[in-house]
Amino acid sequence: MVVRGLTARRRAALLPLLPLVALLLALGPAPQKTTTQFPLGVACGDMTADSAVLWTRTDRPTALVAEIDRRPDFAAARRLSADAAPASDLTVHTAATDLAAGTLYYYRFRAADGGLSATGSCRTAYAPDQPARVTFAFSGDTDWIWRPYPLLRALNREPLDFFLFLGDLIYEWTSDDVPFLDRPVAETLAEYRELYRRTRSPRPEAPARNELRETYERFGQYSLFDNHEIGLSRADPAAPPYTEGGAPPPSMVFVTSIKRRASASGYRLTSNTSRCAPSESWAAATPAWRAPAATTTPSSGGATPS
Repeated sequence: MVVRGLTARRRAALLPLLPLVALLLALGPAPQKTTTQFPLGVACGDMTADSAVLWTRTDRPTALVAEIDRRPDFAAARRLSADAAPASDLTVHTAATDLAAGTLYYYRFRAADGGLSATGSCRTAYAPDQPARVTFAFSGDTDWIWRPYPLLRALNREPLDFFLFLGDLIYEWTSDDVPFLDRPVAETLAEYRELYRRTRSPRPEAPARNELRETYERFGQYSLFDNHEIGLSRADPAAPPYTEGGAPPPSMVFVTSIKRRASASGYRLTSNTSRCAPSESWAAATPAWRAPAATTTPSSGGATPS
């Protein structure tokens, strides 16, 4: 007897192999996502009393609609058109205007194929004549090496009106597999864009930990640039020194700068080393802060993502 081209005996012999075939099919390549994804979440910044800039990045070119509303269910959302294009590295900056002062807004992005981003929130600035108590946090220095910035987990639970990012939103080195002074640095626009993506992404070994993304989603931000965002080139002999926006030179000029700032602030700086040779580790050159013995001690605030 033949059943679909096989004898009953041969068919019986193949039956034990069916579970193995099913397992191999399950281990095959995952089906491609059918809708647009937003791998870096969303962000809001530069809030004024009547406007805010909404940001996101997609995983493919697409038309987008930004939705913003005072209600988290977006029942009366205003909709703003935008496009994620390769020329801007698939990022979008959309200005929402005619907003109410001192008001909490919710926002999200919707792609043409139905893909939906996470929901973010931000508060517009209070009007100049509007009395209000303001709560905010500030920090800086998100070196991608330090991901996932665990201190931000506590900050993200605070009821902040906004977050102030005091510079060094990225660090320009592209590898930490070599001594500090020998680290390669970004030289092209594509490399700088990759550093922004890397800084906002979780570590591969801990994909569920992404505190920085949550900070961007929960609070509107005012961001300042420092030297690492505009670091120039090791290869360019005309690049300015590190303290003026270039790549690190073969000397620890930043230690001198830190000592000068510490002295001006009433602190003294202690360290196990007075200089950092290329063979020394970054940890060995990290200074320790010690408050002076005095009746009043300078205090610092914020939450450094370290």
